[in-house]
Amino acid sequence: MKPTIQVADNLFPSGSALPEVGDISQFVSDYCYDALYMYGESDNPFDTPTGLTHQIQILDEQGMNRFDHRNNGQNEEQCKMIYNIFMTGVGERYPKFWDLYQIYRLYINYFGPREQANFHRDCDIPDDPKDEAEQNHANQITLLYYPKHRFDYTMDEGGCTEFYMDDRVIGIPPTGNSMSYFTSTILHRATPFRSHSRFTIAAKCCLRSSAKVVCDGIDEEFINDTGAFPHGKE
Repeated sequence: MKPTIQVADNLFPSGSALPEVGDISQFVSDYCYDALYMYGESDNPFDTPTGLTHQIQILDEQGMNRFDHRNNGQNEEQCKMIYNIFMTGVGERYPKFWDLYQIYRLYINYFGPREQANFHRDCDIPDDPKDEAEQNHANQITLLYYPKHRFDYTMDEGGCTEFYMDDRVIGIPPTGNSMSYFTSTILHRATPFRSHSRFTIAAKCCLRSSAKVVCDGIDEEFINDTGAFPHGKE
C-alpha cells in the first residue's frame, strides 16, 4: 500500500443531530472530555507509557465487537453509540471504506498540557514484500478524529499530529471536528497543546480479509484489563 495522508474537515456537518444526543459533534466532544481514562500505552516496546486511554471498542478473537470492558463501568450503550456515530460519519465521507475495512480497535487518546509522545507506527512494515499474508496484514488504515475544543484553538497552542515521510516532517493541525486518514505504517506522533488537554479518537482499521490474523495478535490480558480513573476536567 502506498503511504498516504488525507484530511477530512467537518466530519459531522454543521446541523447534524440525533434525537437522543442532539448535536453530534458536541456530543462526541463532551464524551471525550468527560470519559474515564486508564493509564497510557507505550508507543514503542522500550518507551515509557505516555498519555491516558479510554477504550470504546475492540474485536475479540472471534471477531466480535466488545464494548466497555476496560472502562470501569463506563456506560456500554454510550460506547456503542460513539462507535455507531463514528462508523456513520466515516461511511458518509468515504462510502466504500467499510466495504473493505473494519475497525479492530476504537479508543480515545488523552494527553495533558505539554505531555510529549514518541514517533511510532501503528502497524509494522512487512519484512517480506512478496509475502501476501504479511502485505494484507500491513494494509491497515488509522483514522484520527479531533473533537471540538473547549477553547478557541490557534496554531500557537500547538497540538499538531506530526508525520515523518520522505525525509521530512508534515504537521496536521488538530482542527475541531476534523479527521486525519493515513496509512498505519507511517511514522507519526502527537504533539501537545501548550495549556490544554488534547483528545483524539483513534480507529485502527484492517482489511476485512485479515481481521482474524489481527485479532489473534491482540493479547487477551490487554482486552480484559479494567483499570481506569478520571482525568482532571478543564
